[in-house]
Amino acid sequence: MNILYLGSLTSYVTQNDVDIFRGMGHEITILSPYPIPRNPESGLIRFENIINLYDQKRLSILYSAIGGTFTHILLSTLRHRKGFLKEVIKGRQIDLIYATWGANMIPMVQVFQKEKIKVPIIYNFLSYPQNVYRWKVFLENWYSRKPIENLDARIHATKSMYCYMDHHFDLGKHGLDIVMIPFFSRSYSYKTRLPVLSENDAAPHVVFIGPVNLSWDDIRQEIYRITREKTHFHMTQTNVPIKNNPYLHFFPYFPLQRLIDGSLATFMTQFDACIVLFNFEVCSCMDRFYTSFPSRFLFALNAGIPIVMPRGYLPACEGFVNEHQIGFAYSNLTQLKEMLSDANLMRRYRRNAINKTADFTYEKNFRKLNELIKSVTS
Repeated sequence: MNILYLGSLTSYVTQNDVDIFRGMGHEITILSPYPIPRNPESGLIRFENIINLYDQKRLSILYSAIGGTFTHILLSTLRHRKGFLKEVIKGRQIDLIYATWGANMIPMVQVFQKEKIKVPIIYNFLSYPQNVYRWKVFLENWYSRKPIENLDARIHATKSMYCYMDHHFDLGKHGLDIVMIPFFSRSYSYKTRLPVLSENDAAPHVVFIGPVNLSWDDIRQEIYRITREKTHFHMTQTNVPIKNNPYLHFFPYFPLQRLIDGSLATFMTQFDACIVLFNFEVCSCMDRFYTSFPSRFLFALNAGIPIVMPRGYLPACEGFVNEHQIGFAYSNLTQLKEMLSDANLMRRYRRNAINKTADFTYEKNFRKLNELIKSVTS
């Protein structure tokens, strides 16, 4: 089957999808509406079948001037390069259009729908809504309503995401819906296990694999509070000032290739747990966190280590962790320190996390997606 894939060339999600789709015998063409980075090391690897939708020089200027979201909306409104998409569909004999990641590709989907291209579209909503401020969520839902309701199929990361979208959109109007956890490929999993750092001292060690831009101050303040409890906190070097102390440690950034080959997951095996933090306290709309599995959570599944998070902010993740007994949500930092220091408890969580790693893979769950593809293309 020939699939036209809408996604970012620098995304580990795109790389993950492309590898799995090709492994299942599908032919993939990536249609990129993004500026392509000059440094190939930061871009998509092991793949060359790519079509640039827009002139890269002009696209980069627009991105710099008004940002990615507004660039996509502007270009979709102008229906830039009208007729080009029909040429691509016909020339490549495309059977299916597949888009992914939050609402990023919704403007592109609108273009296809306005062009009345008679090829089914599947959209995988890894994160929806994407915004964390209430007024932005309102605009996102308003803008996305028609394209979402007219999709041929929608993939929801969690049951709560499906319920959210069913409440805000008329999903029964058109298309099929499934719930599928967006696991990463088994290639992302650890290749060997390292000695656990806490075996050499009396304090637990947690790793944070979120973004290095700590512009939302509540994350930085939480790091300070955790380290004051004498829990070692490991993270990549941030690009904003943060006070050093004996319990705060930095490690080098892992580029795309080292995520895909399992290097990050192997590195994470030396820690007691992966901690999942966000800008919970400053956002006005928690719907995004309530409905999604964030990537920093999913990477911990490939590492086979326990996962910890503040209680009440990530109910879908909490439910998953509790169901499989691979970590815990904490009410306060005293409780976090006590539970991390409970050797028997953490040994049980780690054992469960390791045993479940083989099940938490894209390959293990791809059958459901393949059945959906067959349903919408038959």
